[in-house]
Amino acid sequence: MLQANVDGDLKKFIIELRNVCRSKFGYTVFKDFLVLVACAISNAVDKNHYKEREELYLNTVKNYERQEVEEMAALFAKLTLLMQKCSEAGFLDDVLGTVYTQGKFYSAHLSQFFTPYHIANFMAKIHTSDLKNNEAYQKYGLLKVSEPTCGSGIMVLQLCQELREEGINYQNSVFVEAWDVDMVCSLMAYIQFALYGIPAIVVHGNSITQERYSIWYTPRLFMTDFVTKLRIREQIELITAILNQEKEEIIVKNTALPMFSQSQKNNIKIEELTLF
Repeated sequence: MLQANVDGDLKKFIIELRNVCRSKFGYTVFKDFLVLVACAISNAVDKNHYKEREELYLNTVKNYERQEVEEMAALFAKLTLLMQKCSEAGFLDDVLGTVYTQGKFYSAHLSQFFTPYHIANFMAKIHTSDLKNNEAYQKYGLLKVSEPTCGSGIMVLQLCQELREEGINYQNSVFVEAWDVDMVCSLMAYIQFALYGIPAIVVHGNSITQERYSIWYTPRLFMTDFVTKLRIREQIELITAILNQEKEEIIVKNTALPMFSQSQKNNIKIEELTLF
């Protein structure tokens, strides 16, 4: 379900994506489309992973004819315009998640269940006041949001939409760390966060075991001073943790920041909102 009045554009997009390569399984085409788009976005800003992304791009694109690749490129442009229409209408709609489900590109054996819009919107409204009154936000001017099972990113999208309606510019004050064990889901979230201008790190990996298969940084993260803000915040919290040694246990939280060495192994407690 989309809030913006773009049903016609959405249906046309689904049909055109299905027609890209009829000889291939719909799930495969959708996944490959996400890979090509995600690599194109990533390689524009993240030079540390350029070689890795370029190899992934070439290994994917070789399975398609030139005309099919050009059609996918055109669909990327149409996706960007579709999401721009949603944003201009005041909504951060879950466009790719809707395409995935309504277009039935999913694989039945995965048994995936996505959070309905009305549930995501309800939970976002509940958490919005908590975020605005968050102690860390008052101190650092930065809201850190953790999504351990992000799916297509609908929870984060609704949260940012609610913040914008409350007068908080999520593009300058919210940092998102989102995880999903499924590659398709993590790429849907990454692309949508990137195109809506959400500063985020999206991890394709297991948030329980902390095993990371790939890490994706949205362009907005490089356009602001988020890395500096997070470094300062972690250093302050480290010092605070050291000064509060009377606490028996301090929770470890590693943030995979761009151009960071591996996060310090020191035990650091970071207050954050966790979305479920």
